[in-house]
Amino acid sequence: MIYLTLSAYFTGGLGSSNRKQGSIVETKGREDLNVPLKMARPGQWCADINRVQADARYDFICVDEESFEKFKPGSFGQLLEGFKEYKINPTER
Repeated sequence: MIYLTLSAYFTGGLGSSNRKQGSIVETKGREDLNVPLKMARPGQWCADINRVQADARYDFICVDEESFEKFKPGSFGQLLEGFKEYKINPTER
């Protein structure tokens, strides 16, 4: 049943710095009351997929337009480091 749940998630985008690590990239143009609830899903997806396989590790970031324009990350690594607002504690994964 977990595979049905894992396959039913649709992301805004995927990124990777190498073959052993992937990142779900969610983008938000405006902040609304539902954003924290919406951001719980990609974090849970990453926790689930990391639990059932070991070929690659997955994580996610939420990139809001205002912060992106303000900080202007110059690389994917800077994007990963700079956008941690909705991260799950790694011990919970």
